[in-house]
Amino acid sequence: MPVIGFRCTKDAFAVVALDGTPDDPVVIEHHHLDAPKHETRPRQLAWVRNEVIEIVGRVRPSVVAFKAAEATARSRDLGRAEVEGVLQEALASLELDPLRRTKRQLKSDLNFERNAKYVISVVEGIGALQGLPKNRHEAAAAALAALRNA
Repeated sequence: MPVIGFRCTKDAFAVVALDGTPDDPVVIEHHHLDAPKHETRPRQLAWVRNEVIEIVGRVRPSVVAFKAAEATARSRDLGRAEVEGVLQEALASLELDPLRRTKRQLKSDLNFERNAKYVISVVEGIGALQGLPKNRHEAAAAALAALRNA
């Protein structure tokens, strides 16, 4: 069954949908979607919710995961936290409980030891994921974690 991984920013999100197995994933679709720039913040967040619901309805995943903002991040990004909150609410409204994954949890899920460039190394090491743009790497890592937890 398909899975989805998300990675949010303050005004956009990346999404990667995978099927197959953790060792042999197949990319179903991937996107990087920017919120409408000339809208109010509440309307941007409503747009995020609608896009998430549309993607989940189309893919029909068994598991959804997202790369969570770190509490120890150098820049505390309120905008990203808002988007992640909307993502979680939209998924809950569809009866899905997402896997919230920090960098440490992703490394554990993916059996990855090194610190430097962990996401790039994981994504570039799997043939089906090698062509993904860099702005989708953390979403792909979250999707791989979802496959391992499916």
